[in-house]
Amino acid sequence: MTESFLLLWPKLLTIAHAITVSIHAFLPLYYTHMFSFEIHKVAILSAVCMVLKLPASIIWISLVDYYQPLQGVFIGLLTAIGSAGVLIALSVPPSWTTLTFPAAALSSVIDGLFYQPIEVLVDSAIIKMLGDYKILYVKEREWGKYTLMSMCIIIGWFLDDDHDFDTLVVVLLLGSLLLFLLSLSTNVQAVVDPGLLDIYGDDETISSNKNTLQTTDSFITIDPYPYYKPYSLFKEHLSHISEEDASMLQNIATLNSNSLRPFSRGTSACSSRPSLNHSYHACINHNNTATNQISHSALSQNVHICSSHYMSDNPMTVLNFNNDHPFTNSIPPSFELVRLPFPSPEAPVIVLISYIPGLYTKKNGQRTQQSILEEDPFSAHNPSTESTKQITNSFMGSLFMIGVTLGMSHSLNYIYFHDTLGLPMHCIGLFGSLFIAADIIAHHWVYWLIQHVQPYCIVVFTHAILIICSLAYTYLQPEVFWTKIYVLILQCLQGFSFSLLWLLSTYQVDSVILIDHQRLKIKGIMAAFYTGLGPALGILTAGYIIGRSENNADGYCIVYQYSCVITMISSVLSWKWSTSD
Repeated sequence: MTESFLLLWPKLLTIAHAITVSIHAFLPLYYTHMFSFEIHKVAILSAVCMVLKLPASIIWISLVDYYQPLQGVFIGLLTAIGSAGVLIALSVPPSWTTLTFPAAALSSVIDGLFYQPIEVLVDSAIIKMLGDYKILYVKEREWGKYTLMSMCIIIGWFLDDDHDFDTLVVVLLLGSLLLFLLSLSTNVQAVVDPGLLDIYGDDETISSNKNTLQTTDSFITIDPYPYYKPYSLFKEHLSHISEEDASMLQNIATLNSNSLRPFSRGTSACSSRPSLNHSYHACINHNNTATNQISHSALSQNVHICSSHYMSDNPMTVLNFNNDHPFTNSIPPSFELVRLPFPSPEAPVIVLISYIPGLYTKKNGQRTQQSILEEDPFSAHNPSTESTKQITNSFMGSLFMIGVTLGMSHSLNYIYFHDTLGLPMHCIGLFGSLFIAADIIAHHWVYWLIQHVQPYCIVVFTHAILIICSLAYTYLQPEVFWTKIYVLILQCLQGFSFSLLWLLSTYQVDSVILIDHQRLKIKGIMAAFYTGLGPALGILTAGYIIGRSENNADGYCIVYQYSCVITMISSVLSWKWSTSD
């Protein structure tokens, strides 16, 4: 398989996966219309799937990393089992009333254990194919998001005249078959030719970058790689980064994203630290080595020190790491997903495997993965403080509350739109696609916002939008034309706000937490709260409230009012991490 053809595989995988999972948003409508389930039963089925995907993702990703050549086979296996499980619910006749709920429950269990983890496995395959150019992961995954937007519109359009929901079965079969065939023929190997990735711009841009991006330290001589121009990715002056090795850029970009925010002192992180520059010179002179011989792990372990307000009393600790450092070489390959500047909400859950004893035990007397993740390489210089614990708890608490809000105010929206507001299916599909489009917009705008707006201002603004949206839903009237316009606007604002809060919180973790493995673990817990436990609790609460109400319309109003209160609590809990620098 040629490299140019190999680059097509990540796009095809994410497109096929998007086609397959596009039906999941319409399953609650299927349960209420075909099986006549009450809202609280639908909430239980959805919550079971959300919770089970957390341990399932951890287990399957560990197997994939251990048997990496079989990653495509694992994706195909999960696709076959997961799609069969979803078909159980879609194929049971509604007249079999005694079997409908057991079939739906079994389908939800299989969906959570086998189908939902496919997304993380596909992301893992993409990150491994990109090799040293993992920073382009977001660009590859956008193909799946655009496909998911299109499928939501197509499914909604066909469901207008398809009262038996046969459209869901057709889409599931086609998407699963495509994903199954692609996964079995996937060869997960890294791309080595940067020219195939189209990451460098025109000649004028390259020439401009070459002339302007010179090191601030005159004793360093740079011999740029002729094809690899990483600075065009950042669109800013990165004077202290070498162009000699593409993997250096990847580690710098994924370990720490502080280059996105202007430094408060000086224009360069290292140049604003005279003592660090002195130490750097001392290290080079003491070892009598050239700059281009700095080890890869030295950069990957310590590049964040300059921008994280950390200084060691011993100058040699700045560069005294080598390629045999256990933490650098022993982390699973899929953990690179978590080290991206803005990881997807689902991916960081995989690092929670470090809490399972006995996994990733290395041979030849090496330490286990758990002991490495629990190790604090800077413990002698950076002891845990009460402030750090408060910031960590702030991350956990606020993301959990946002997850609860997401579960309460969004998970059952399709039922609310169709059954209570009387909106047609094609409008519901359009609203779902706009929610995804808002997530894409948030990914593109987050760079600009971080550079020009203080984090606490963004947090206050997004929480205010979520509160306004929840209150606005309570005033919507059925069978009114303007209701469609209002819902369209509210879906865009909600999708943008939820996505922006996640992106900003992961950025702040990289900014205020010094130790790399601590960042990984914090992001993992945040992801579990934001995508699993929080939404599960939120949808269960919403189902209980709606089920106890006299009519669904009043129940939804109460749910949205409670979500406003929870959003306020989240804004209070997020104040600590949003104001930390």
